[in-house]
Amino acid sequence: MGEARTDADLDRRLAQRQKRRHLLELITGSHVYSVYEPIVDANNLTVFGYEALARGASGGDMAAPLVLFGLAEEEDLTFQLDCLCRTK
Repeated sequence: MGEARTDADLDRRLAQRQKRRHLLELITGSHVYSVYEPIVDANNLTVFGYEALARGASGGDMAAPLVLFGLAEEEDLTFQLDCLCRTK
């Protein structure tokens, strides 16, 4: 039973390490892009601005911003990710 717990803990730690490495590769490789959503005046239906939204590499598990920024927060890399998003 002890070995099973140790194995499960090692698997969890390995998965976390792989997520961190993937996040670091995403940040260092600048694999973040922006999409722009129009901000519309509801009274006259005119666009008066755009909201820039960050996305991770398309099709990956970090494409969704909540996942991307959640992992960055867990790994204490929020500042680095934020700087990259502002640059992109």
